[in-house]
Amino acid sequence: SDGNWPNPYDRNILPLPPENIVGINVFPMSRPQYEYRNYSGIGGAAPGVPNMPFEMAFDKISFRQNLDPAGQYFLLDGYARGVHMHFDANSILKLTYKKEDWLIDADYLKSNSTEHNMISVLRDGRAEKPMPECAGVAHVADLPTVAMTETVMNDYNGIDWRRGIIWKKGGYIAIFDRCRADQPGKYTLDCVFKTLDMGSEKLVTPNCFCISRSV
Repeated sequence: SDGNWPNPYDRNILPLPPENIVGINVFPMSRPQYEYRNYSGIGGAAPGVPNMPFEMAFDKISFRQNLDPAGQYFLLDGYARGVHMHFDANSILKLTYKKEDWLIDADYLKSNSTEHNMISVLRDGRAEKPMPECAGVAHVADLPTVAMTETVMNDYNGIDWRRGIIWKKGGYIAIFDRCRADQPGKYTLDCVFKTLDMGSEKLVTPNCFCISRSV
């Protein structure tokens, strides 16, 4: 009560910037998270064993240019279950640059894949079950000026989806989505990018999306 309590911290140790979070960081999925089954009936998702090997599964992948708040930062999700039950594995949760939000995923209640920065799949006009429990890491390369990842989602309503990202640090971010059908059917693929500037998005080529905003 007199303020003379023993301080558990050494105040002679100065704080250091966490440089180890710069670049690409893959955050692995824990075994309890991988085996989580307490979501029966929620969103039409029955408990099941992930079709991705545990060794490939990941929780998040962060892409961080530097520790400057104005630097580029974006986050890729690897998990499509859990308590909050968003079907968003392989989606980009956030993209910020120059203190601006370029891609967003900020609604706690909307769990469908159509509400996230990702691909939604219909086969013969239907999505008979939610997407698989998790995505997996196939390739990661973190070089001084450029970084690359390839993540995979297997048996997603009849397709195998690979999302490749090439990141020129401080520059462009190129996303390559490859979908290969492993079941016969007529497929509809809806690729969503959620932005704050509704109406200013445009396609500069049939396969290239951009946001026309100056910062």
